[in-house]
Amino acid sequence: MMPQVKQDNSVNGRIGYIDALKGFTIFLVVFNHVSIFYLQVPVDAISFHYYFIQLQMPMFFLLSGFFSYKAGEMWNVGSVFNRLKKRVPRLLIAPFLFLVVLCYVKGIGLNNALLNPLKQGYWFTFILFGYYLLYVIIRLCTRSDKWAGVVAIVLGIVLFPTSWVEYYLRIPVPEHILGLLSVFFWGSFIYFVLGVLLKRHFDQALACLHGKWLLPLCILSYIFINVFYKDIPVGDMYKELPLVLSGLVVFFGFFEKKQELFSNQHRLGRVLQYMGRRTLDIYLIHFFMIPLDFKIITVFMDHSMPVIEAFVAAVIAVLIIAVSLLVSEILRLSPFLAHWLFGAKKA
Repeated sequence: MMPQVKQDNSVNGRIGYIDALKGFTIFLVVFNHVSIFYLQVPVDAISFHYYFIQLQMPMFFLLSGFFSYKAGEMWNVGSVFNRLKKRVPRLLIAPFLFLVVLCYVKGIGLNNALLNPLKQGYWFTFILFGYYLLYVIIRLCTRSDKWAGVVAIVLGIVLFPTSWVEYYLRIPVPEHILGLLSVFFWGSFIYFVLGVLLKRHFDQALACLHGKWLLPLCILSYIFINVFYKDIPVGDMYKELPLVLSGLVVFFGFFEKKQELFSNQHRLGRVLQYMGRRTLDIYLIHFFMIPLDFKIITVFMDHSMPVIEAFVAAVIAVLIIAVSLLVSEILRLSPFLAHWLFGAKKA
C-alpha cells in the first residue's frame, strides 16, 4: 500500500516534517560551528559533530533541490528568467550584504573574503544559486524531465571529485578564480540533483522507504562504513558517496516515520517547522555571533568528552538560534528589509 503524505503544515500546503527536517538541519549547522569555533573541537576528534558534518550540508542541498522542483513548470527563457530573478535577492544580494557587514565588523578585506572559497561562511547560498543555474541550463538543453535528470546525475558524478584536494589542485584555473567560484564545493551538486529527483518521484521514494530492505540496508551501511572507514581499501572519495547517501536515507527516514512527532500538534514540531521556514535568516545572522577567531572554551581540544561537549554546544547553539530569530523578526518588521535581506516577497 502506498504511504500517505500528511501535510500537517498550514503554510502554503508544505509538508510539515520536511520543514522540521530543515529546521533540525540548520540547528546542526549552528551546533557544528559552535563546536569548531567556540569549543575548538578538532574536526577529526571523537565527537558527535564529526558525524553531523558528514550529513548536514548534503541534506541542505538535497532539500534545496527538493523545494526547487515544481511539477508542470514551463521551461522557456521567459519563465526561467522570472524564476532566476526571484532567487537573486535571496541567494545573491542578501548574503552579499551580510558578507559586506561582517567583513567590516571583523576588519577583513572584502576582496580577500570573496576570493576565499568559504566566503566567511556565506559560500552556501552562492553555490546554491550556481546549482540552480546549472540545472536550469541542463533543463533548457533537454526536452524532458527524464533526460534532464540523467544528464544532471552524470554531471553530478563528474563534478563530485572536485571536493577532494588532490583533484581540486589539478584544475587548470588560477587559484583566485577557483576561490571566487568556490569550486571546492561543486562536488555537492549531486545532492541537489538527488533532491530534485526525490521531489519528482516522491511517491515512489516513500514506497521504497516503507519497503522491507532499504532502511535496514542503509542503517547497516552507514554504521559499517563509519566504523571501518580507515580499513576499507579504497580512496576516501569512493567511500564518501555511499556513506553520505546511506546516512541521508536514515536521516530522512527518521523524520518521515516519526512525522507525528514533528507535526504542528507537538511543540517540538512547531519549533522546528518555524526554524525550517527561517533557515536563511538563521544562516545569515548567526555568523555575527560566532567570530571565527574567538576561543571561549578550549578544554575539549585536549580532552575528549563527547557527551559534555555536545551538551554545551547544543545549549550555546539554541541560544544563538533564538537570538538570530529575534533579530530576524525585528528586521522583518520592514517589508523593504525583509525583501532585500531575506528574499521575502514584496508586500
